[in-house]
Amino acid sequence: MKLAAGILGMLLLIFCDSLYVQWAVVAVFLGISLASRKNAHLLRAVIVVLSVTFFSVLTPSGKVLARVGMIRVTDGAVAEGLHRSAVLIGMVFFSKSVASPSITRHIGGVAGRFLSDMFHWMEALSEQHISLKKEKVMQSIDEALLSIWTSAEVEKKNDE
Repeated sequence: MKLAAGILGMLLLIFCDSLYVQWAVVAVFLGISLASRKNAHLLRAVIVVLSVTFFSVLTPSGKVLARVGMIRVTDGAVAEGLHRSAVLIGMVFFSKSVASPSITRHIGGVAGRFLSDMFHWMEALSEQHISLKKEKVMQSIDEALLSIWTSAEVEKKNDE
């Protein structure tokens, strides 16, 4: 049931033209994520919304709402930025609230095993605190991935 509701929400998020409906779906996914005690990272979501909308404003379309220096802020560009950020943030909250290794038990075979493994690694990676420093970005990501892999290998040996 949770998976079916999540898929319906994703379809609304992607194919519905109404920003109100899209942001309502984002709010529902956020609520489910918070209720299931998953990290929602609201500040990151706000930064993504502002960034996507800002870069969308750089491609003006529609009625000019304001001018900031040489940049024309248009209604079409703002709406497009809010649409794109709703889809992006909605997918993130969907993955945190609905998508999990437990839903893959309904999907058998190789596809089910692949999805289960993918959700497991995604969840393990999202639980890691990755300290990104300007001069060591790749090293930080590499260390986080190595840490997850090493702990998985230890768990595997303990199970044997």
